Amino acid sequence: MRLSSLEEFKGKEFEIGDICSIIDRQYFGYLSDMTTPYKEKVIVSEISYFFDEPKKDTIKVQNYKTQFEELF
Repeated sequence: MRLSSLEEFKGKEFEIGDICSIIDRQYFGYLSDMTTPYKEKVIVSEISYFFDEPKKDTIKVQNYKTQFEELF
């Protein structure tokens, strides 16, 4: 499914190097209060566009940590 076709992503453009958060309740689960979904901070590392078949557009992300976070 193309991101621009999802209501929550209308008007948003992603570029390589953008830092964003991903919420995936099935993979990451919830915080200890069991109601707030866990957010993983990621960086957009690759974008592939298929102009003939927009449903095949993909965005690849990787984990993101600041230098301060890596100290611990």
